[in-house]
Amino acid sequence: MLPIYTNMKIFLPFYYLFYSRLRSNISKVAWIFTYIIPIFIVSYLLNIDFIFTSFLIFSIYFTYEIGYIYNDCEVIKKEINPTLRLKKEDLQYYENHKLIIYSIRILFLSIIMGIIYISYPYYVKPIFYTLGGISLLYIIHNNIRNHWNILSYSLLIFFRYFAFFSFIEENILFCFLLWIVYPLCVTIEFSSKSRFYTSNYIKITNFDRFRVFYYILLVSISIPLYITIFNKYTIIFLILSLYFALYRLLSFFLIAKKYRNT
Repeated sequence: MLPIYTNMKIFLPFYYLFYSRLRSNISKVAWIFTYIIPIFIVSYLLNIDFIFTSFLIFSIYFTYEIGYIYNDCEVIKKEINPTLRLKKEDLQYYENHKLIIYSIRILFLSIIMGIIYISYPYYVKPIFYTLGGISLLYIIHNNIRNHWNILSYSLLIFFRYFAFFSFIEENILFCFLLWIVYPLCVTIEFSSKSRFYTSNYIKITNFDRFRVFYYILLVSISIPLYITIFNKYTIIFLILSLYFALYRLLSFFLIAKKYRNT
């Protein structure tokens, strides 16, 4: 039996994410630019303080990583050709300690929620809805293997990124704009996978180039929308569109040059 400290990746927030999914340095940097920075941008523009935003990110990833662990250790048992993200000894450790793994993660999440309840009581409901939505969607996503995964995937991405802000603002336009600014883009990419019938209609040969075109289009939409409907929601949409467009352009021409297809 491996000592517990050798498997801290199972318990610590972000450690499991980096270990199982963001193993390369470039993927870690990309995660910061495509998740952490956009979340702080929206929080800043909605006057949500830095400390709470940090708690928000921690709580979301505590919840999300439980889904990752369940997917990597339990769902693979039901699949014919599963994607194995963990080593054999990691899977064995999980089987021997699954109760304590989930218990510790739920305990840490409860502590964070307790801090939020005491320090930011007005955010308790929206964050509860967000984490509850992530948990429910992950259960659904992990238990279906058909074209409905496209919808569950899109909703999971939306909840991980922007559902909290939608819950506190309660504005349909804002919800829609946040969805198209990132979740829609990755949903289109996801739906191009060969296992979905949508791949017959959605052909993406170069994802970097597709992302550049997508955000150039989004900027061209966000500017007239900002001029026509001047409010905080269209301002946020414009800023995020410009941010992602700049990031994707720089990635295409600089960071990802040696990785992309030419």
